[in-house]
Amino acid sequence: MKKKLISLLVIPILCLFAVCSFHFVKADTALGMVQVNLHTDGRLESSDVLKNMPITLTSTTDASQTFTLTCEDSSNVIKTKKTIPLGDYVVSFQLPENYVTLSGVYTNGPRTDTYVQNGNVVTLNQKFAYNMIYINIKEREEPQPVEKYGKVEVNLHTDGKLVESGVLKNMPVTLVSKEDSTKTYTLNCQDDSNRAELENVPFGEYIVSFDIPEKYEVLDGKVGSGVMGNYLANGNTITIDNEYAYKQLYINVTKKEAPQPVVKYGKVEVNLHTDGKLVESDVLKSMPVTLVSKEDPTKTYTLNCQDDSNRAELENVPFGEYMVLFDILDGYEDLGGTYGVSGTYMHSTDTITIDNEYAYKQLYINVKEKKEAVTDNGSQNPESNENASSSNDSKKQESKDLNTDKKKSKSVKTAVFVNSLFFVSLSLFTGILTILFYKKTKKS
Repeated sequence: MKKKLISLLVIPILCLFAVCSFHFVKADTALGMVQVNLHTDGRLESSDVLKNMPITLTSTTDASQTFTLTCEDSSNVIKTKKTIPLGDYVVSFQLPENYVTLSGVYTNGPRTDTYVQNGNVVTLNQKFAYNMIYINIKEREEPQPVEKYGKVEVNLHTDGKLVESGVLKNMPVTLVSKEDSTKTYTLNCQDDSNRAELENVPFGEYIVSFDIPEKYEVLDGKVGSGVMGNYLANGNTITIDNEYAYKQLYINVTKKEAPQPVVKYGKVEVNLHTDGKLVESDVLKSMPVTLVSKEDPTKTYTLNCQDDSNRAELENVPFGEYMVLFDILDGYEDLGGTYGVSGTYMHSTDTITIDNEYAYKQLYINVKEKKEAVTDNGSQNPESNENASSSNDSKKQESKDLNTDKKKSKSVKTAVFVNSLFFVSLSLFTGILTILFYKKTKKS
């Protein structure tokens, strides 16, 4: 009974062992190894390209069964262990930027393999050796445009003519690319020819840029002398499209003429009054009147009297405001006041306006002779005292001279009286002697 029970237990155990043995053998025989080699232009080169482009194998029979192969170094080679079941797989990968895949055949001795493209199917059918996958890439070469270059010449005209001068030398002309404004080409004139040229300017559209020197301005119009085209202005666009002949640029300038202000002129007359009356004397002749421009004090105009009329006049005085300046002569003082109905007498530093070119601008100044002022206590100022002292001295001298003259006159009169008395006495004495002598003679 026991033996029969043991035999019954052994049978399931043997069956389980057989099933397990079959499963492990089947799994081992179904796994394979894979090696990926990334070539660049047909050669295996060390770089980090494969490290940045993982390879994915997706089963053709079970899309959920995928295996991603990555490179851990810069060898551009991936090796796996026996972890991938044998079968057909779609190869997929993402190329790094600036790379493209190359097709063709890889030959290494007796071994020949076709380079795999993204999306190709490979078959893993070796369980004891690496299944080799070769991918060939190269750097993408961007096609370089064929650059063409032209020549440019600029001609600067003055009033439509090419005149030698230093103008263009002081106004470089710059071409700014419309496609790339960082690309500029400048034409510099080295002499006084007013021509400048430049070669090797790439084909394209350009904005012409220049600054006109001070005292000049741009003129437009057609270019003469058989040349087709218009004169250029700053900011115009040109096209360089000829590599065999100069692209001609013409710029026309003219010299600015600063507009001259229209200056109008007036007439001025000054009249010097004494106590409100125009009296002929030489006072104004000795006190010229000056007009000083308030806008420009360096501009002055002087009225000089040439005679004793106390009138002076001056024409061609520019319109504007003026300060009137004059100095009163010694012995005179400024009276001021109102002159008739026409205005007020002027003082030095007063302001007048010249604004009439057809009639005289009349100026009136009023003066009077100074009189010595006596104070309440009878004293005078130092100057008056000095004058008074001088006057007193004169009067004393005159009085002294008069007394002297009186004394002299009295002396003369006394002398005349004594002489007369002497002659009268002498005559009487002589008469008496004559009478006495006559009587004596008669007696005898």
